[in-house]
Amino acid sequence: MMKRFVILFVIFFLSVSFIPAQEKILILDYLMSDPILFQQFLIHLPENNFKVDYRRYYPSLTESDKDYEMIILAASRFPFPSPSKMTLAEKDFLVKYVTDGGILVSLYSNEENDRIILNELLDSLDVPVRIEGKAIHDQVNGYKSTLLPSAYYLDPPMLQVHKETPPGNGVEKIFGGRAFSLLVDKGENISIPVTSFETSMRLKELDENAGIKSTEGIYSGGPYANAVMAVAKAGKGFIILLPRYLINMNGWTTRWSDKPVIPTGFLQENEKFEKNFIKYLSSLLKKENVFVPFNPITRWDNLKGFQDKPVNVVLEKSELAITPPPDVNDSLKYNFETGRELNINNQSLKELVTGKIRSAFFGMDNQSANAAGLEKTCKYLNDAGFNLIEAPLQASTYKGLENDSAKKAFIKDLRFTLSVLKKYNLKLLAGPNLPNPDYFKTKSYSKTASIDGVENGSPSPLDIKYWNDAVRPIAIELAKLSNEFPNTLLGSFNDMELYGFESLTITEAFSFDYLTYNEFVERKKTFLQNRNQYDEALNVLPHLRFDWLKKNGLLKIYFSTLEDAVAAMAKQLDVEVRKINPGFVWSFYTPGIPQSWYYKGLWKGLSSPERPVLLITYEGRGKQQVDYLASDGIYLVHCPGLLMNTLNGNEWRECLSGFALNENGYWLFPGYSMLMDENWKYGRNDWSILQPPDELFKILKETNEMIESRSRK
Repeated sequence: MMKRFVILFVIFFLSVSFIPAQEKILILDYLMSDPILFQQFLIHLPENNFKVDYRRYYPSLTESDKDYEMIILAASRFPFPSPSKMTLAEKDFLVKYVTDGGILVSLYSNEENDRIILNELLDSLDVPVRIEGKAIHDQVNGYKSTLLPSAYYLDPPMLQVHKETPPGNGVEKIFGGRAFSLLVDKGENISIPVTSFETSMRLKELDENAGIKSTEGIYSGGPYANAVMAVAKAGKGFIILLPRYLINMNGWTTRWSDKPVIPTGFLQENEKFEKNFIKYLSSLLKKENVFVPFNPITRWDNLKGFQDKPVNVVLEKSELAITPPPDVNDSLKYNFETGRELNINNQSLKELVTGKIRSAFFGMDNQSANAAGLEKTCKYLNDAGFNLIEAPLQASTYKGLENDSAKKAFIKDLRFTLSVLKKYNLKLLAGPNLPNPDYFKTKSYSKTASIDGVENGSPSPLDIKYWNDAVRPIAIELAKLSNEFPNTLLGSFNDMELYGFESLTITEAFSFDYLTYNEFVERKKTFLQNRNQYDEALNVLPHLRFDWLKKNGLLKIYFSTLEDAVAAMAKQLDVEVRKINPGFVWSFYTPGIPQSWYYKGLWKGLSSPERPVLLITYEGRGKQQVDYLASDGIYLVHCPGLLMNTLNGNEWRECLSGFALNENGYWLFPGYSMLMDENWKYGRNDWSILQPPDELFKILKETNEMIESRSRK
């Protein structure tokens, strides 16, 4: 017996001895996103070789983090601000961490504080790269925005691009969102594995008065290559720089891109990049010799004369904690087999989801003034097989209800629009910008403190006066009209993306204004009193609230409390609306599926398995997030969208059928581009389409018929 025991012990000891050690990886998310954003990326990690910790509610480095073999810093996502920020102490820590052999993956963004500190880090490590804060302009597509639409990559282990390798001959593409370029000098310690297409250039170099813009609206000029991703060796370690969107590839995948825009096989090329990138990181972790200096850029900006010019950015020294608080990491494991069960009680919405939503985005203000145009629009959409219109009513939803005469004209115009849509069997979701900018032009609202304590921010999401004055009235009127036109007007559509308005920060709602913060303090008064922190909480200055909450381990409960507060407000509105129409549908547009307490609380209060919220975004891989949110009581019907000037020919069939197969349908923006005729010009000119209108109509009609026939089987 003893002999048998000894043998078993020896076998156990030997087996344990040969278990490979797990590589420890830390993901530090400054945006504090739900961990589901990294799920698609992390599924490519061999579980037995890696142990990954995901830290968001203590988004700071600590001294004990030196024990991780790899640290991934997920920066904030432009243009949305993060309440967290890097400190100079973290920069000093990372210099030593990389020099001593650590691997740092920095998902850079254009957030000024973090970008400046990361640039100081690169300078301290003698890495000839700087993150540039200037916008990139796409000459080919004519986009006038802060975009860098595409990038190229090759298979592992080197992930390198060769300048002589033309597109379509061994070069794959990844498709993704917004980014900014890197300034690069050649060096023996630097490799540039991923670059943009060679047609983008900086906005400062575009001078329409100098004749750079052609008559077709397409910017012409020479090639301009920009580095997107850089890998550098520093001391015994490595630093990898790439935009955040390249690592959580389930976000911003379809909106901005270089032709052919959507990969064949529906985002399979994105998955190839993820797998290749993981293999590359694994090779570095295993100390395999895969790094080779490589500078493929044919035209680049060197660092001569480069300097950051921050606007009102004061870098903080701070101090690193020895260790993070206990139980600070979130689980990165989620069982997608839990799925979501919907039992939609609105028959029209149920039919749309069953047959797949095929929708277009149109402004629908003052349609009675253009009756012929509305008829033309409806006939086109009906004949082409579309079944839904999302219609922002813009400022009119507030101005149109200001007084009795305005309200009468506003409702009369909507009734006319609905009567025409009814004739063509089209469904409509219509409504306001949320928040409504016209409301805030004349109203005072609570402020959010900037980092230096100056009040300069946006309206509070918990401002009940705003909800009562600007949100409730239009919802009530739409509920009444949806009873009058039950199979045409399904409910309210709320456009959450605002440009050029200071309340943009409300859309991510990392808010510490007085209304929001005091809501937390009062809801958790007993909890804080039991911790002897209530009086202290009351007296924390606005610009110190984030740090105080983080230091005391209260960030998670802070955001969950605010989520509950928004959900309660939304539920109150929902109950009132459903007294008028029990089947009323709430719908929203956001660029991506947000993770913030504001949205989650809003949708939690408005949704149920019987009454899901309809959400349109530009995310091509939304299903995993939709299923994840359902596990938290948030029920969504999700449709990804595309710009009308992005696809050509059979690309429409491949992409839109992919959306329908993997999601609940699709939407297209702007809808009026489909009706271009005599003003149509070939090429990516503002919102122009890429083929003659008759060809576009034919392919959209065939695609919609194919989607509908498949969904009915």
